[in-house]
Amino acid sequence: MDLVMEHPTGAELAQWQEHTRERLTRLREGNVPGDAAADGFLAGAVEGDGLAEGHFVGRFVDDGTTVGSVRLRDRGSTGVVVDLDVPVDRLPEVLDRLRAAAPSHGWTSLTVSAYTGDPVGAAIRDGGADLVATKMGRAVADVPDADIELRPMLDERFERFIDEGVESYAHSIFEAGDYPTIEDARLSSFEQHKQLLPQGLQSPGHLLWSAFDPAEPTQEVGLLWIEERLDHGFILEVEVDQAHQRKGYGTQMLRAGAAQMRERGRKMLWLNVFGHNADARRLYEREGYAVNEEILRIVVEPPVAG
Repeated sequence: MDLVMEHPTGAELAQWQEHTRERLTRLREGNVPGDAAADGFLAGAVEGDGLAEGHFVGRFVDDGTTVGSVRLRDRGSTGVVVDLDVPVDRLPEVLDRLRAAAPSHGWTSLTVSAYTGDPVGAAIRDGGADLVATKMGRAVADVPDADIELRPMLDERFERFIDEGVESYAHSIFEAGDYPTIEDARLSSFEQHKQLLPQGLQSPGHLLWSAFDPAEPTQEVGLLWIEERLDHGFILEVEVDQAHQRKGYGTQMLRAGAAQMRERGRKMLWLNVFGHNADARRLYEREGYAVNEEILRIVVEPPVAG
């Protein structure tokens, strides 16, 4: 089997876009809103009448017949597999081709999204790929009431939240293998926080609270950060202070966040959990969060010198 990397143009590009959009929308069914999410994946891929720099489309050809395709995006040392549309029985050959092509782009790893119900993603996961992160969600309509108080975060708390949040997230993405050094992870974490919260506590669409136990109304026990996205909310951070962990506050903050989304007319609440954080995933599962997507990493062995 051959891997032919293409840069489709004109009608061929439009056909590819529509096919990919329909496929991603179908795979992301339940991930509200599916169409907007698929459009987000496709955004930036097209420039003029062709593919933008750093975006690739490949065909897998066997004896002159196309048997599958891949869409890739360059992200530094990682090749992001945005869409992989191949028969499961040809997957080992396809992955071999992708691994072989990766070094020419400077990629030392490939990341793949495995959606619930997608046999290709399941086969990659079961084949031993590393779990980087999991996207989980649940409907907010039937979430139990919370026994905790959320208060809008104050300016002085926000300053400490940014300092601590940048460092905490840097360690999370470094441990997930996204960056070669902790310094690179810190820089990325700082830039992401700056991009998400350009106006601090007044940044549009972002809700930040300090959490308090009603029985001890002067004692902050944690914080919650949710971004409102169309008809759903996305938890960017839920954190229980170390001195108050394992007392059920995490559960109560999740429920309070769901109540906030109900009040704002949102239907779903989503979150990401890093692959190394098994305790957090167990908490979310107990609260009814279901897996929709797993981000998997395939390590690419560097070519042997000589």
